[in-house]
Amino acid sequence: MFAVVSDERPWDYIEAVYLTGTIDDVQRGVQARIDAGVECLLLHTMTAEVRQLELFAKHVLEPFADVTPQLSRV
Repeated sequence: MFAVVSDERPWDYIEAVYLTGTIDDVQRGVQARIDAGVECLLLHTMTAEVRQLELFAKHVLEPFADVTPQLSRV
């Protein structure tokens, strides 16, 4: 991962900003962002491989396809 992100940023920062880890980790990260009111996520693959998009579609887009953020506007 550091080949893409660089090792100049501490791992704490990477974990806080990027969705990393197992499928379960990524799904928990997506849910946490939804719970916090995030309405849009930007996808940036680590490498230019179609397989990453396929995995993202299957394990992130499909499970969260029907989610509508519940924001309380102030």
